[in-house]
Amino acid sequence: MPRGDSRVIGLPWAVLGVAEEGLEAAVVAGDAALHRQLVTRGQLLEVAAVQPRRRGSGTLGRAVARMDPACESPGESLSRLLLGRLGFRVRSQVQLVDRYGAFLARVDFLVEGSRVVVEFDGLGKYATPDDLRREKLRQERLEREGYVVVRLVWGDLQHPAEVDARIRRALARAGSARRPSPAARAGHRKR
Repeated sequence: MPRGDSRVIGLPWAVLGVAEEGLEAAVVAGDAALHRQLVTRGQLLEVAAVQPRRRGSGTLGRAVARMDPACESPGESLSRLLLGRLGFRVRSQVQLVDRYGAFLARVDFLVEGSRVVVEFDGLGKYATPDDLRREKLRQERLEREGYVVVRLVWGDLQHPAEVDARIRRALARAGSARRPSPAARAGHRKR
């Protein structure tokens, strides 16, 4: 585009452009756009169908099937994709309640059929010592209720075998990958 050109493309087309970089990039961009309610799945699929031979169109179509508007950050999106590639089924942004039915926490991911929580910790999550203290207390409450928490950071996403082993150890500690967590129900809002 020449300098000073003021042409603007719509967000669904921008996500298609990102899809030229690959599936992960498309899912991250799509999750963010869906989470902020800037696009719909239908709009993204429509753009992919308009130019089926354009580079990125096929990737965008596959990416839409993997998008999750509940994911709130690129780190969460990439963590979810990794967990899926490792064979774990997870639910995003799940509200957990304690044994009395009182709200306990909203967690990034709950491994289906288990009491294993996976949290992605980005760089800015703990801006103050109070943030870190609150998170530590939150994790202690989860553990008192029988949940096992696995924390991921950016570097972990580059080591799938290690993440796989950590999740499997957590599943073993939690008792069983098959035991349902009756205190969990889907939710997508404030902690």
